[in-house]
Amino acid sequence: MKIKIIDIFESEGLLRVKTECDYGFDNIGLSLESKKINSITGMPKWQLEVKELLDKKYKNAKPIKKEESLESFKGKEIDFDKI
Repeated sequence: MKIKIIDIFESEGLLRVKTECDYGFDNIGLSLESKKINSITGMPKWQLEVKELLDKKYKNAKPIKKEESLESFKGKEIDFDKI
């Protein structure tokens, strides 16, 4: 799964990571400890944590098709009585 990191910031004692992938957008909250570097891999801990959380969340999900994205509904009239 390819994950695009949209933003990373600290808020209310958490490290927030906003992501986008084939399944949608997420705003993940992690501990501030996640900012530390993994001594074995040399990568920030948050990268592996984000990957593991998204893999677990979207394990059996199907990617969102382009025509099902939010943009495709702008200006579209929907009869909610038929849903």
